[in-house]
Amino acid sequence: MVKRKKEDRVGICTYCGAEGPVTEDHIPPKTLFPSGTSGLIAVDSCWGCNVGASKDDEFFVHMVSLSHDPAEFPGDPTLERVRRKVESGRPGLVLKTRRDQVRVVRIDPAEGGRDAHVVVSTEDDIKRMRRVLSRYARGIVFHETKRRLPLSARITVEKFMDVQTLSAERHKKGLGGFGRVFDLLNTLPERVIGRRVFTYRLAEDGGLGATFYFCFFDRIEFLVTIDGESATIGTKGPVDS
Repeated sequence: MVKRKKEDRVGICTYCGAEGPVTEDHIPPKTLFPSGTSGLIAVDSCWGCNVGASKDDEFFVHMVSLSHDPAEFPGDPTLERVRRKVESGRPGLVLKTRRDQVRVVRIDPAEGGRDAHVVVSTEDDIKRMRRVLSRYARGIVFHETKRRLPLSARITVEKFMDVQTLSAERHKKGLGGFGRVFDLLNTLPERVIGRRVFTYRLAEDGGLGATFYFCFFDRIEFLVTIDGESATIGTKGPVDS
């Protein structure tokens, strides 16, 4: 059971818009970053939205942490926890995504002596990652613009694998109309948190629409588009793993 945090402030929840007691919600979660990382993003969240997303946050942190080269980010706290489990003779990691569901990620030694983190995503995993990233987009839009997205906003998530830089030519191959979007995003300032554990760029249209480039560990990349005027909410789009 998750212990309730102290609620000593009254405000408006960034996600649902409810007014009342609020807590700080870090996006992405601070557990993704090494201890002492500065410049983390935090927004006001009601208790229900904060604790209600905790298992999804835990799942997302593990998925992205287990998808990069540990030699490039040696301070990743998630990898350290996994490494301790491996060393203790438990070659697996249980991800508690909901009270009624768990999945296990296997950790197998790779040829040459390095740990290989084998993560196989199911369709439910993909939907969960979309949901998490949609929530992060809501929070960061408010952090950047002080505008709260309506619950009806349509959020679409696309994922691109194994592309090292936003400006790489291969980024434009097979993306159709997204090539022009990347060209635009590449001209905008890059926000960096935690020595490139998380970077993002934001293009907004002055209203409630926006496009994000999210990148975790300089490798795991997403394009998130927001239609803030839409009458329906959605988080569709291919998020392949």
